[in-house]
Amino acid sequence: MCLAMFATLAYGQVDEFWPEVDTYVHLNDNARLFFSVQNTREDSAATSTDVGAHLDVFLKPLGGLRLLSSRSSDESKSRLVLFRIGYHHLFARGGSGSPEDRVVVEVVPRYPLRFGVVIADRSRTDLRFTQDGFAWRYRNRISVERAFHIRKYSFDPYLRGEVWYDSLYHKWSRTVLQAGSEFPIARHVSLEGYYEHQNNTSSSPNQQLNGLGAILNLHF
Repeated sequence: MCLAMFATLAYGQVDEFWPEVDTYVHLNDNARLFFSVQNTREDSAATSTDVGAHLDVFLKPLGGLRLLSSRSSDESKSRLVLFRIGYHHLFARGGSGSPEDRVVVEVVPRYPLRFGVVIADRSRTDLRFTQDGFAWRYRNRISVERAFHIRKYSFDPYLRGEVWYDSLYHKWSRTVLQAGSEFPIARHVSLEGYYEHQNNTSSSPNQQLNGLGAILNLHF
């Protein structure tokens, strides 16, 4: 939250607030289910409710990552690679938006560095089925993370940069900068806050968007 507040002060205006609830269900040592509900605004001025269901599959834990993430409820933070496949449905809520069905495929390798820093490189492909037909989008996001411990309490701040390529526009159509942190509030519950700045180049002139997000993470 502190990083988000600092970024908000640095950039000034906040245009939107994005609430989200993420639920993770442990299946075994190498797999889990992931369900998400969130507000989003993507290709238009309309806000959509995005509901998703996913299967996550991991490689075996990596020793260095396990030590760095020993207090985190998110088991993916101790894994070298996460593979994810999911289905999303977007419910349009007014404006010029329309419903959308989406298949999501992600690969997220993680690299432990010195001084407790971890780099995560997420590659995500969205296969989009809308009233106007089929489209696809590729998103690449680099995260720099580090856990901090104060006695028995820990929190996980991060900085992220992301670029989007969209087949609708045949170009890199968006860049995203994000700063935030995850704060545990119970053994299997955490609250994540972030600030996000978007530069959208799908139309001329470019559109700038600043938003705050809050994610409730539940682990079972």
